[in-house]
Amino acid sequence: MDPVGEVTLRLSGPCGEVDRDFRVSANVLRLASPVFTRMLGTSFCEGQRLLSEKSSIIELGDDQPAVMESILRVLHFSSNSADRVMTPEQLAQVAIHCDKYDFTRALGPWVTTWFRNVRGASSDAKGLGLQILAAYMFGDCSEFRDISRAAVLQLSLMFPMKWKEEALLSILPMSVTSKCKTYLTRIHYD
Repeated sequence: MDPVGEVTLRLSGPCGEVDRDFRVSANVLRLASPVFTRMLGTSFCEGQRLLSEKSSIIELGDDQPAVMESILRVLHFSSNSADRVMTPEQLAQVAIHCDKYDFTRALGPWVTTWFRNVRGASSDAKGLGLQILAAYMFGDCSEFRDISRAAVLQLSLMFPMKWKEEALLSILPMSVTSKCKTYLTRIHYD
């Protein structure tokens, strides 16, 4: 990402082996994320190392390398056309990571692009659920409303069973599923 970057983000696999290292700019991370602003401050060991050694390694054990790579490419102005299009699952994963590190504000214009260019967006329960999850995690009220409305019009009454089968959708509050089911039931029985 940044050949002269001061920070190495290290993503490890499930058994602790190093999966990927990303050399990035500390300033970009600070500007993009309040979480990294604090982490790279003097109160944390990563920030202290950065001051004393002019570099720091930050272990991000439970993050997905491909997802972080997409986010970091955008933040470091090295994105490509492939970064503009995502599947509903990729979009949900990016939203979860953005929520975790508070990147959403920095990636605001990209969020709009990603929703507009969801590849394979369909009327199936899983795809709609993942898009609703992404809108929820990004805090995008407009997308959340629009996708929820489309979901209510397209889903069958059995959609909660499909959502339970998808691990990522367990993050979605039950109140969202309940509201969708309530509206869907009204449409079917009115």
